[in-house]
Amino acid sequence: MKTFYTLYLRALCFFVITAGVFPADKVYSQIAGDTAALYKNGGVQLSGSQPLINEETDTLEYTIEAEILAPGDTIYHRRYKGFVLDNVKNEGPVFLTDVGKLLKNKSTSGQRLMTTRSATVLSINQQNTVGAINFSEGVTSSGGKTYTVPIPTAPVASSAPQIALAYNSQSGNGVAGYGWNLSGLSAITVAGKSIYYDGVAAPLDLAKPTECSFYLDGTRLVSNTGSLTEYQYETAQGFVLVKKHLSGSNIAYFTVAYPDGRIATFGLKNNTSTKHVYPLTEIKDFKGYLINFEYIESGNNYYVSKIKYGGKTQATHLAEIRFNYVARTDFTPVYTGGVAVSANKLLKSIVSYNSVNGTSELRTYTLTHILNNVQQLTQIDCKTGSSSLNPLQFAYEYYYAGSQGSLVK
Repeated sequence: MKTFYTLYLRALCFFVITAGVFPADKVYSQIAGDTAALYKNGGVQLSGSQPLINEETDTLEYTIEAEILAPGDTIYHRRYKGFVLDNVKNEGPVFLTDVGKLLKNKSTSGQRLMTTRSATVLSINQQNTVGAINFSEGVTSSGGKTYTVPIPTAPVASSAPQIALAYNSQSGNGVAGYGWNLSGLSAITVAGKSIYYDGVAAPLDLAKPTECSFYLDGTRLVSNTGSLTEYQYETAQGFVLVKKHLSGSNIAYFTVAYPDGRIATFGLKNNTSTKHVYPLTEIKDFKGYLINFEYIESGNNYYVSKIKYGGKTQATHLAEIRFNYVARTDFTPVYTGGVAVSANKLLKSIVSYNSVNGTSELRTYTLTHILNNVQQLTQIDCKTGSSSLNPLQFAYEYYYAGSQGSLVK
């Protein structure tokens, strides 16, 4: 049987040497599988309890385990105990209704400030239908918090639109509220030239469409060097081909060919002027089934109002999704190519239907906002007919990096 000797140390600056003498407070003999830890006052604490930081020295305690394999054959393991950022001081267990945040006042050395937040525990409305609104959450590679609420679609033989309400804490004002947008849509945007791709930096000028550059969902379009010369552009990776259609000297719309056989149209075919954005209006899969997108235009922006799918022609579609908006005031116009763009519409509901006549409701999502300088999405309700699920509710707060620090969303 292997025997372990655990030496409990309390000095961060002590380094372990395989053949050395270890100053220790206590030595315990234990067999494999037994674990123990050390309180800051020298007492033994069972594994699984919350580790502490030594407040007197601001050092992190650790243990050294000596694994004796045979006489003269020993392996030493140094294991630091867990710690919390900002030297969080734990006076006792922290419960859901008493969440503490410890901030360090950078203007006063050593002074610590404690602020508390009370988490509201919501009760379940037992009169609602059993079940929950489907959603997922995650964290981006840059540390942004994300939520995704997918919109269900009718079962059809063809591919259906993949639409969702998506939140990212690092994004700005969105169509569904601050940080909230619709995912699953696509667009070609017009931009100026860049040194990396064009050898010169130049602003966007919609009056000179031949000098504009284009991006498909954020990916730069470059000149196509392949054999399909009718497509003037391809993505920088070379997998997607793009053809522009002109109305006189202006760019009316685009046709995009994807590697999986899908053919998409970006922009309105009856358009006669160069736009700063060309939204996805139609996509056909390799079987010939269509998905058609309709938009309302406001403030030089496009807002999707209806998506029809399931048929091989617009007249034979089987299902649809409708989007409803209201006017909003929490926006700042931005200018691109001399054109003022205003995000002046706020998404308030999404209705998914099993038909295209609006009589067979699949799901209705209703969005509730509060105006706190910006429109904050606080609740998402979901119902079908008279049956409702318990809502998703969201709360927002701002974190101060310090008493004199900057405001971080």
